[in-house]
Amino acid sequence: DKDYWWWRAIAHEAKGELNSAIIDYRQALEIEPRLLGIPFNLANVYERQGKFREALDLIERIRAEDKGARDLMVTAYQLAAKAGMLEKARGTLSDWVADHPTDTDARKVLEDFDHARREGASKP
Repeated sequence: DKDYWWWRAIAHEAKGELNSAIIDYRQALEIEPRLLGIPFNLANVYERQGKFREALDLIERIRAEDKGARDLMVTAYQLAAKAGMLEKARGTLSDWVADHPTDTDARKVLEDFDHARREGASKP
């Protein structure tokens, strides 16, 4: 059952056995593909391994189920930036600000992001 694989993956992850954790999280995901906690944990393992695109793919899958979750937007933004996908990172943030205009913190991050990109583009 999925719980066996999930708990075993958590144990592997806690011991730093990340490849084993990935195998077990995937097994749990095959059994229960709709449970959002499993891909979230798997994304964390991928991020720890520096596999930011793989982690982002999983987070985007979760976001498709819960577009209103700010923490998932922040995670997607950060992973895209770590993966060097700056347009994707900006788009994630920009879409959030458009849908949540009262989120002044997100708007400030977007403004800072755009400012930093303009400053970087103006350097020789």
